[in-house]
Amino acid sequence: MSSDNQVVRKGDLVIKTYGSHLNYLREAGIYEKLNGSGLAPEVTFTGHDTLEHRFVEGETLYDRMLAEYESSDLLEEDLKRFFSWYAAFREKTGNSLEQLDLHKFILSADGLLYLDFEHCKASFMEGDLAEALAQLYAMKEPFSGRAHEVLCAFLRLARQYFDINGMRLAEAFSQALQKACSKAGVNYDAETAEKEKTFMV
Repeated sequence: MSSDNQVVRKGDLVIKTYGSHLNYLREAGIYEKLNGSGLAPEVTFTGHDTLEHRFVEGETLYDRMLAEYESSDLLEEDLKRFFSWYAAFREKTGNSLEQLDLHKFILSADGLLYLDFEHCKASFMEGDLAEALAQLYAMKEPFSGRAHEVLCAFLRLARQYFDINGMRLAEAFSQALQKACSKAGVNYDAETAEKEKTFMV
């Protein structure tokens, strides 16, 4: 979400006023495509560079994955939930999220929802998948044996849902992982990252 936006909660509504008319048009257009899909909060008003949607209560997908990181079975269910959401999103919009953030996925009573569509554009899915994989990889003890197991599980399941270009995914992963490590406050291991990329192609 852009820093020049204003976001206010009033009761069960979130009111978002945009600093950029282009970002407003982009996000309002995505919400229109997702209307009734169960992939995003219900929108109650759009107009005058303002969008209102229902407040969503729930746990972030990032926090759920962090809590279940050591359990292969539970984490696999989280990944399937993510891939199912993303496949439906691509089908509905034909877009990529761009700047995907696992903190912005909410596990609500209505299912998995996403909260920020300002940066969406028509682009390859591998950029989004690299962002998700990098955040997951850097979540807990990156560059460890467990992180490698998680990476392999992600790739195995992703290939069941999507026809992935491995070279494109590998190229996007390096930059995404550097960003994820920086955000998580951990050191980036370029040598190990290069080795991990070989599993993508």
